[in-house]
Amino acid sequence: MTPSGTGCIGVERFARLFLISPGEYHLRYLVAISLKFISRHIDKPHSGYFDESYKEDTIAVAGWVGTYEGWNRLEYEWRKALPASANGDFHYTDFWHSPKNYAAHWSHEKRLDHIRKLARIACDCAAFAVGVAFSMKAFNEAIPAHKREILTPLNFCFANCISLLVAARAARNVLPPTPWDIMFDQKAEERNGIGQVFLGSKALFDKEGMLGNVGFGDRKHMAPLQAADLLVGEIRRNHAGLPSEIFEMLKEQRPIMVTYPTSNDFSRWAAEAEKRIRHRKETNRAEHSS
Repeated sequence: MTPSGTGCIGVERFARLFLISPGEYHLRYLVAISLKFISRHIDKPHSGYFDESYKEDTIAVAGWVGTYEGWNRLEYEWRKALPASANGDFHYTDFWHSPKNYAAHWSHEKRLDHIRKLARIACDCAAFAVGVAFSMKAFNEAIPAHKREILTPLNFCFANCISLLVAARAARNVLPPTPWDIMFDQKAEERNGIGQVFLGSKALFDKEGMLGNVGFGDRKHMAPLQAADLLVGEIRRNHAGLPSEIFEMLKEQRPIMVTYPTSNDFSRWAAEAEKRIRHRKETNRAEHSS
């Protein structure tokens, strides 16, 4: 409708808000679109928050993917759900095992209720999740030592998460705008490796340019990274065969793409990687000789 249409005082105010002059009222049109329609049918930019977890023989990397609006909401709801004694920080392992954690003197049922609440917040605010977990012993047996210096178990986990992200986006009916940026919980000793794996994974899996940049943040000050910490802790438990109603609830509430590579997967990857490296060396030699 035009701003000067009959009975459209609200539209005229809307026109003034957008600095449309009265002389343009018959030349400019305003279109009202239901916000419910937008949220259901027009996808928004996405970003992901990831964390890793080690325990005994298992390593896992997992993360939530969602919109910027969802992350803002999660920051608010998550902080509100934490008690003052938490000082704004949640760490999955400490929550269950540290005698200094804010929940150390809670009953088991109270702890479960708290985890349920945080898990629901994550599900409500994020769009979906991806995760990878496997046995480090199986990885080390399948990958030669000289190659493990370049591709660590953590890097292999993260690379597989990237491939799941690409597959998840390709499977959606409505594709969200790109690029997707990734935030990883900061571990100073792993930054260079994670950055290199991210760039290598982009080149290998991301043919359409959906991935943007990778950054590192402090879990203590970023609620989405705390939500990723909860997720990866539950995935690690599931890989170890431990029952968890929280993990089952997460799967029911949101799509979660999880893979548990085995020794056969590692051996196949090692053979394919060797082939790619050999091809790259031959290509480089050919380019230099010409």
